[in-house]
Amino acid sequence: MPDMHDSRDIDARSGPAANLTLDWDVVITNTAWPQVFAGLEPGGNLIQWVCLHPRAVQMPHWRRTARQLLLWYLAGIRRHGSNGRAAAILHSCAAENPAVTPLLIDPDPAELDRAWTDTVPITTTDAAGRHDVYEFQVSTPVAFDLHTGRILPPPFYSMAGVSSTGSAALSI
Repeated sequence: MPDMHDSRDIDARSGPAANLTLDWDVVITNTAWPQVFAGLEPGGNLIQWVCLHPRAVQMPHWRRTARQLLLWYLAGIRRHGSNGRAAAILHSCAAENPAVTPLLIDPDPAELDRAWTDTVPITTTDAAGRHDVYEFQVSTPVAFDLHTGRILPPPFYSMAGVSSTGSAALSI
């Protein structure tokens, strides 16, 4: 069974990567993670960070990025369930940032299915004003029940990004 605390896979990635619970609580990250998600450390929640953290809401294209991440989150809940905190997380984000509510309106099942397989571009800006775009994908480890041969529900997600513009160290 894959272990969400095992950092070997995310440490091997050159771009930002992390393992997340089904409710998108950050479990472990690699050293490149803060290049995009400054201030989001293990124990923090990615959805709350993207909806509420001052550095996140100032990202270029914040609405598009937040909408795509929220669709990923909702698609994951639809496919795999959650650890029971999803409604509370979304409610707190919408209550603290009124700009979040319109981002949650009308996701239909087809849109959620597309969102699950799409990459999410996240644009960062360094201190000199240069932009870099990271393309993120979410994946689930596959585990089988050896007695039944069935695929088990994923115990966690892995999220990793690759720079599509090739810049070096960045911060939001």
